[in-house]
Amino acid sequence: FIMFTSHDGMLHIALMGTSPACRGRGFGSALMERLVSHARDLGFREMVAFTVPPASRPHYAATVAFYRRHGFEVVQEHSDLWQSGAWELRKSLRGDHGGKPAGQTVDNTMLGPRDMIEGGQSPMMRYHHLGIPTTTPQPGETYLEEYQAYCTDHERNPFGIQWMRYEEGCPLPDLVKTVPHVAFEVDDLARALEGHEILIAPNSPSEGVRVAFVVCDGAPVEFLQFVKIRGV
Repeated sequence: FIMFTSHDGMLHIALMGTSPACRGRGFGSALMERLVSHARDLGFREMVAFTVPPASRPHYAATVAFYRRHGFEVVQEHSDLWQSGAWELRKSLRGDHGGKPAGQTVDNTMLGPRDMIEGGQSPMMRYHHLGIPTTTPQPGETYLEEYQAYCTDHERNPFGIQWMRYEEGCPLPDLVKTVPHVAFEVDDLARALEGHEILIAPNSPSEGVRVAFVVCDGAPVEFLQFVKIRGV
């Protein structure tokens, strides 16, 4: 699978992975080649990905090598991202064959992952985290008394994974407690909710953020809108 979003005319790879049984069989390369072709057709000028520096975690050397085989180059190191730091890799799509003729591009600043596949438009979405239910206590988890649940800090995970563990009396919907959810930051929460089945109505779990859950193809999806606090 590949999860991606867009910003400033660039396609951003948020997550990419294959089943262990499929590794070493060319499935990852096939996925990447399909995404590159799709990005060209949509008129993107560049692709961006972030990964963990091999100096921090040696097994990520294979990840860097994979991206380099597909034309990505390391352009910057970000010591302030994640605990391990991060490498930013980019691949230029300028001058590539295929896709739209030069000068004809799409307004991709308003495209979300599903819309880029289907060619539609929606409010700007940026990948935020992937919430995965678990029954196993996790290192560094925080207790959320209001929800009778525990969660980990997604910013400490290189792929934005947030483990969620729920107590028996947790008031959240069963769908959230049993099925992984993907979360996106949006600029306009009300607009992002249009046309979707509401699972959890808009609310403010903490100052400066409003969240809501919808159901998409049987899975929960979370939207977050960060609101600037007056005086800050």
